[in-house]
Amino acid sequence: MPFFDGLKDSVNFLGVIIAANLLAFILYALFPPATPFIFWAVNGYLLGMEYFQLAAMRRVGRANAKLLRKEHRGTIWMAGTLMALPLSIPLV
Repeated sequence: MPFFDGLKDSVNFLGVIIAANLLAFILYALFPPATPFIFWAVNGYLLGMEYFQLAAMRRVGRANAKLLRKEHRGTIWMAGTLMALPLSIPLV
C-alpha cells in the first residue's frame, strides 16, 4: 500500500476514534451502569474495523475492502468485541 494512502486512512481512522470516544464519554455520563457494555461496543467496533480494514486492503484493495466491511459489519463488530473484552481486565 502506498505511503500516502496509508496516511490518509490513518488520519480518517483517527477522526473515527475521536468521534466514537466523544460519543462514548457522553453515554458514560448518561448511563453509568451500562459503562462496561458501552466500552465493549465502542472498542469492539473500532478494533474490528481497523484490523479488518488493514487485512482486507492488503488482499483486495481499498474499494473492495470497504464493500466487504459493509457486507460483514456485524461479524466484524462481534470479532472486535471479543478482542475488546480482555481489555476490561487490568494487566491483560
